[in-house]
Amino acid sequence: MDRYQKKFILKDLNKKLVFLTGPRQVGKTCTLHYLRTKDKAKVDFCIAGSRGPELMIEVKLSDSSPARSLVNFNKRYHTPGIQLVKNLKQEQKAGQ
Repeated sequence: MDRYQKKFILKDLNKKLVFLTGPRQVGKTCTLHYLRTKDKAKVDFCIAGSRGPELMIEVKLSDSSPARSLVNFNKRYHTPGIQLVKNLKQEQKAGQ
């Protein structure tokens, strides 16, 4: 995915970075990061709350198969992840 689209998504996420949780739907403050290992496996965005990572987001232009790094981080940290694909032909669910 080109840099322009990632910048647009980053700007949009920063505007909407309040999660609603709990029985009273109380908003909590979160921060936006990216994840990268020493061997350069990465996830584009990671939303973290006070207890650590809450959600991982990988952005792709047209590759509909789940990113290997997203799957590996999910297995390692048990954090849910989504993959945003601009040119997606059909929605898929993985790792259920």
